[in-house]
Amino acid sequence: MARCPDCNKFVSYDDGDVDVQSEDVESGEVRVEVRIVKTCAECGTELKEATLELHGPFEHDCESPTHDGEPVDADDMDAAECLVMLVAWLTGRDEPTDDAELAKEEWLDSHDLTVESSLENDSWCKGKGRYTQTFYGVSGEIEVSCTCGFHETISISVQNDGAYTAASGMDDLT
Repeated sequence: MARCPDCNKFVSYDDGDVDVQSEDVESGEVRVEVRIVKTCAECGTELKEATLELHGPFEHDCESPTHDGEPVDADDMDAAECLVMLVAWLTGRDEPTDDAELAKEEWLDSHDLTVESSLENDSWCKGKGRYTQTFYGVSGEIEVSCTCGFHETISISVQNDGAYTAASGMDDLT
């Protein structure tokens, strides 16, 4: 329970919206930073906030060639090599040039990972009776996708993944 400066009385908390601060993918791990707030149950004024960092592992290798979502054998010519040969043919040369190798590198770099998160407020209680402590956090799904067709969904829950805090651990905004 906190004192609301707008209502000028002690009020209970209400859940505010989950605000995604950043979404990042690097070296096999996705990281999402979210801001959760506790608002006044009567007027909606933000009273407390916490920033939580969620993370989860995933496996994806963009450099393994695919065709229509199926892996291509190493013996077959991959799409990057086809691009090199196409550039050589278009320029009228028998052998690939530096331009063709540059085109291959650009093709390999064009695989771009994106993160979409669908998160909502969640809470859980520890203890019983007078000494019950409520922990606040977020639960939901984080989807990682690549331009090559790769998709993976990572489930996050407040109790299992440790991304939670008690109201006493949140920063006061008033």
